[in-house]
Amino acid sequence: APNAAAVRSMWSTVREKVRQRSRTTEVMLSGAIVRAVEGNTLVLSHESAPLARRLTEPRNADVIREALKDALGVDWNIRCEVGSAAAPAPAPEPPPPPPPPDEPPSPEAYEDDEEAMLAEAAAAESTEAPPPRDPEEAALELLQNELGARRIDG
Repeated sequence: APNAAAVRSMWSTVREKVRQRSRTTEVMLSGAIVRAVEGNTLVLSHESAPLARRLTEPRNADVIREALKDALGVDWNIRCEVGSAAAPAPAPEPPPPPPPPDEPPSPEAYEDDEEAMLAEAAAAESTEAPPPRDPEEAALELLQNELGARRIDG
């Protein structure tokens, strides 16, 4: 009989066979993982307790059992436990939200910000690059400076 690793390697095929019989059961299996094979019982693990319970209800367990017969040639019972095979590392705690300000900023603060932004924009406009040069003139200058070319007037 196949071991858990063999079942895991064929799991997509098993799920396809389940899907052919019951789309609902296949959707419930999407969060399930193969934990072990104990004798003639396939032990699945699901993070959702309600779904783990539903997967072992006769109508769903029979669909999985038939899919296993079809895909792997085994006649196994189905047990679904709650939890994951290897507990994932806990997610890092999100940083706490910044404390709310004691009072909303005054309208004057918004006006000061707006004036600062306008002054910044005006300063940026005054330091803009000079207007673009004639491309032919720029090309000639580049040829002369980089390649030592000389203009030939004809």
